[in-house]
Amino acid sequence: MNDDFKPILGCDLRMKDIDDIKDVKKGNITYYYVKLKNNGGRCKECGEYGHKVKEYFTKTIPHSKNVIIKYKARRFICKCGKTFYEEDPFKSKDYKLSDNAIEYILAEIKRYNHNFSEIAQSLNISVTKIIEVFDSYVQIERKKLREVISIDEFYFSKYSKSKFAFMILGLNGEVLDVLDSRKKNALLDYFKYIPQEERKRVKYVTMDMNSVYKSVIYRRFKGTTICIDSFHVVQLLNTYLDTIRKRVMKNYDSNKGSDEYYLLKHKNYLLFKDLNDIKTERIDNRHYNILMSESELLDELLKIDDTLTRAYYLKEDYLSFNNLFGLKTRAELESIFDNYINDCLLSSIEQFIEFANTLSRWKEEILNSFIPYNGQRLSNGKIENKNKYVKKIKDIANGYANFKRFRNRIMYSENLYEKPLDEKSNKRIKRYMPKRGSYKKVKS
Repeated sequence: MNDDFKPILGCDLRMKDIDDIKDVKKGNITYYYVKLKNNGGRCKECGEYGHKVKEYFTKTIPHSKNVIIKYKARRFICKCGKTFYEEDPFKSKDYKLSDNAIEYILAEIKRYNHNFSEIAQSLNISVTKIIEVFDSYVQIERKKLREVISIDEFYFSKYSKSKFAFMILGLNGEVLDVLDSRKKNALLDYFKYIPQEERKRVKYVTMDMNSVYKSVIYRRFKGTTICIDSFHVVQLLNTYLDTIRKRVMKNYDSNKGSDEYYLLKHKNYLLFKDLNDIKTERIDNRHYNILMSESELLDELLKIDDTLTRAYYLKEDYLSFNNLFGLKTRAELESIFDNYINDCLLSSIEQFIEFANTLSRWKEEILNSFIPYNGQRLSNGKIENKNKYVKKIKDIANGYANFKRFRNRIMYSENLYEKPLDEKSNKRIKRYMPKRGSYKKVKS
């Protein structure tokens, strides 16, 4: 027996209180066999103090990763005839686990890339027990709204009433809340019950071009400025350009060995690449069997079709406008924006006429994205990045059936300073299932 055991046991137990302790390794699991000195105990029935041992009972207590305590607990018998166990220094008040094990579980769950099953295996306990601990200690209330918030949806489950969930993020990347539905009525009801004073705090909302979100924000947040994320506008623009490319490429389906098909099929990325990133260095090109640069390939690509060429330069004109943040006044930006819309409408290109109409509908909100906030341009970049981690949490767990549990996991794992409850909560997260009715067993 030595003091090296104390940090391993991870409790306030003093070594002088231990009668015997030894460790045995079986495979990758270490078992600590512990027997305490007989310090007696107090009967819960009559309050008398007693030392008389009736029997011993070995308790198996998962303690930490691949560590299990085998605690030889005394069961005393009182003069009144009642029995009671000596005080257990290892086990949590709530579970057949040590306090150390519960801390370990909650620390591991904090890591987004660990699922319940992995943690259960490391402690050699059931997944149900891990979920029980998580549900009891991680129940997170929504965070108060900030001056700047970002909103977006993400895919939850095809088996859910609403396949898409809804996330609200603060400017610093903190998840403020996660809702189980992105539907208009659900959002209106949610924001309605947030105090008006709190809603007045919100000055800017960043989002994609979703008309439902636009309607909800303007209705529930008076005086708030909506900023459309520039990435989504450019993404829509590239989609229209790619539609034109695919239509042109179909003309060459019968001759897939042609230069035109090669360029449209295999060098299409040049249409979407930033002009400043187009390389002028010549390298060996196997199709042409000569040295060619990306710049030369792009020139050849744009010679194929006049509509594709005009669409490409319209795309470049919008990107030039999009890069004017901090360089022009609101009035100047609006003038350039209106001229661009007019150019799209006069292009006679179906996709860009549609794009121009979209820009017209969202003109105010797109121009709002050029308003500087602490010297920066507001965007949905952080919430898009957060959605990637949410997807990883869901995929690693092979999906979640319980949305409340999934929401708590997101807010617990993705908020750096989020902590579990100090005491176990009795609030139920597990879904109530209807009792199975009586049935008659059929003999086979």
